[in-house]
Amino acid sequence: MTELLLKDEVYRVIGCAFEVYNDLGCGFLSAPIPSSNGNAL
Repeated sequence: MTELLLKDEVYRVIGCAFEVYNDLGCGFLSAPIPSSNGNAL
């Protein structure tokens, strides 16, 4: 079986992405997303 590289880091980044999605909701243009990603990290 293949060992995943950077498993914990990837898990955290994906979690932050879902947090931003839950806060902003769907349908937003890409403008507010980069600042929200920085706040989530």
